[in-house]
Amino acid sequence: MKNSEMPAMPTPKGLLDVLEHQCVTESLGLTKREMFAMYALQNIIGRYNPYESGDLDSSDYEVTAKHSVGLADALLAELDKE
Repeated sequence: MKNSEMPAMPTPKGLLDVLEHQCVTESLGLTKREMFAMYALQNIIGRYNPYESGDLDSSDYEVTAKHSVGLADALLAELDKE
């Protein structure tokens, strides 16, 4: 499994054993990539919210989302170098 696909906050094995009868899988929660992208998006919108003016169309949302994922991918690539 690639680093980006690993859970951001994995569930301890002991807890999975307890929850096993409730059909819980080991892939609980966000992946590292999803979590990094989420925080990048939060920071982009928090520091500069291009949507406040109301004059941007929905295509701008896609660009912002792509930048967030791009930042997450760049961070994961840098972490994989170590």
